[in-house]
Amino acid sequence: MKNNLREIRQSRNLTCKKVAQALDVTEMTVSRYERDEERLRLPTLRRLAEILECSIAQIVGEEPWSSAKEVKHPYQDTVEVIMCIDGILSEYGTVLDSAERERLYLRVLGDVGSQESDNQSERRDNIARSVMGWALQEKGHRPI
Repeated sequence: MKNNLREIRQSRNLTCKKVAQALDVTEMTVSRYERDEERLRLPTLRRLAEILECSIAQIVGEEPWSSAKEVKHPYQDTVEVIMCIDGILSEYGTVLDSAERERLYLRVLGDVGSQESDNQSERRDNIARSVMGWALQEKGHRPI
């Protein structure tokens, strides 16, 4: 039975890269999941259902997914903010352990997660300011 993973992901306007980052796997792994070349294990299915806000049965093709197609993905902004944070850290060559990275994500999401902005540059600037504020507070210096 063919799975609906690719169609559901695309209906949520999520890239393979975004889903891979959320699952902490490679883009190639997500692509193999979508082509049924790699078996989706239950923990991965649960996480995918959470990320895509649909049921496991819809992902594996046991239930129709068309009704899920119309719902906006609630974590899309969160994934984009995390990707932006990672990009900023990478720009400055900053390496954080997983606990530091988690604290940073929570801080920045708390600071800018609810801000509405159509201007991507303005949103990135707000995220960068929050990252710098975290670095000064937690590390006593800027991440550069």
